Amino acid sequence: YEGKFYKVGTVRQEVKDTKVEDDSFYLLTLAAVAKELKRRGLAEAKVFLAVGLPLTRFGAEKNDFIKYLTKNKRVSFK
Repeated sequence: YEGKFYKVGTVRQEVKDTKVEDDSFYLLTLAAVAKELKRRGLAEAKVFLAVGLPLTRFGAEKNDFIKYLTKNKRVSFK
């Protein structure tokens, strides 16, 4: 992602105030999508994410969360 390579599961993530304060949740989401595409033997797919926020923070964080997860309309994996 952006010229860097990442490995999932090396360190336990610390609890964050919001999911959008850094790229951690985004990178984990991309890794999950890539793993599922590989498992299904797909090289290309239109993906719809089913994600959520805590109900108590939904209104305040909804728009930022949508922008965060849709910042790249097309993603390529190696």
